[in-house]
Amino acid sequence: MFKEQSFHPQIKILISGGQEVSKRLNSAFNLANINNNPDIFYTRSRVKSHESINQKIIERSKRYASTYSLGDLTDLVGFRIVTLYDDQIISAIEWAIQTICSLHHIDPPLVESSTPKKIIKEIKAFPRSTGKDIHNDALKHIQKKYKLPKSTCEYANSADTHYSSIHMLIDLVSYHSGKELRI
Repeated sequence: MFKEQSFHPQIKILISGGQEVSKRLNSAFNLANINNNPDIFYTRSRVKSHESINQKIIERSKRYASTYSLGDLTDLVGFRIVTLYDDQIISAIEWAIQTICSLHHIDPPLVESSTPKKIIKEIKAFPRSTGKDIHNDALKHIQKKYKLPKSTCEYANSADTHYSSIHMLIDLVSYHSGKELRI
């Protein structure tokens, strides 16, 4: 069973690394959007709080009747890209992929490769409408264009009908006190 105090120092280190990554992601995405990409309504990042991390570990450990650890946490840093219209999702995903791949060329790099296949673990698009056939064809185009595994790209039902959003799971790297952290 999960012991909250045993993770306390590790959580602090992860949050610190996550805050650094979040700042750098915001800078990179703001810089990339300097030409006011008309398909992007806004971007926003967040870092999970200490309490939220503890709660997720406890809930997942109970749900799966096994030990869920910090290494299983995939959403320490969240970055949301919001579009106003469903037909903007694909161009927003392409813009995000290009921006993320460019993070390999900064010092220190936030990603280990500039190849999407090596850093993108999952893309979920949440359109506000229900025309999934059109969206699925477009998402298949993204999957094929960037040579992503078929299980990587999917559409999901949106809980909000006011905007469309994109959630991507990306393998990021941060350095804390000279040590590499996987975020």
